Amino acid sequence: MTITKVKYEKLFPTGAYLNEKIGFEADLESNPKDESVRNLMIMKSVEFLRQLAEQSHKEKYPHLYTESGSPVTVVPVPEYMGEGSFQIKRTREDEIKAHLQTINECRTLRNLEMFANMVQRENESVLFEAYNNKKKELQ
Repeated sequence: MTITKVKYEKLFPTGAYLNEKIGFEADLESNPKDESVRNLMIMKSVEFLRQLAEQSHKEKYPHLYTESGSPVTVVPVPEYMGEGSFQIKRTREDEIKAHLQTINECRTLRNLEMFANMVQRENESVLFEAYNNKKKELQ
């Protein structure tokens, strides 16, 4: 079998229940006869496309990453409800902490402004304060 193209796609989160598929495709310029060399070339090409997709997502949605570059994640803890079922239970405090973390991770004014409606909707003084402080910092 001759592989002439490699493709990488990943579904990235962009918000609550929102995702964006980012993918790249590349043509392989050569097809070495040595199978181990060919396989290594394919694997390196796929890895390069993966890094390209992840970098693209980080640049477009920097507020979803920490300063160190790792994704911001808020993992709700499931609560056992009996009979083998679980329910994810998030307290109001958990939600406020998650919103604060997101506001504080914003690196541009444009990203921060995406959360203005959420701050208004939640109507919590701690969120208003964090939002306004971050806005002053970014201006």
